[in-house]
Amino acid sequence: MSINYNVACKKAYEYFKEQMSIIGLSTATENDEKWFFSAGKNSAELIGNTIISISKSTGNLDFVDILSDDGFEMLKASKNIDIPNEFCI
Repeated sequence: MSINYNVACKKAYEYFKEQMSIIGLSTATENDEKWFFSAGKNSAELIGNTIISISKSTGNLDFVDILSDDGFEMLKASKNIDIPNEFCI
């Protein structure tokens, strides 16, 4: 079951809204296997901002540990993508 980018955006938006009371996605990046999202008005100013990944093939949501070498390298190699307006603040 693969999912498309809009479904992933909605899933990330709802997660941040329901679990963390943060409205709106601030960054989105991707690699071949996953999309990565952070939320809030300006993620660069949020200390300890949570980054989640959503698998393109399964739709599973997971946390990205940016302090680990794997997590950091995965994010560093990902490419920025535009967020649809309906999921921005």
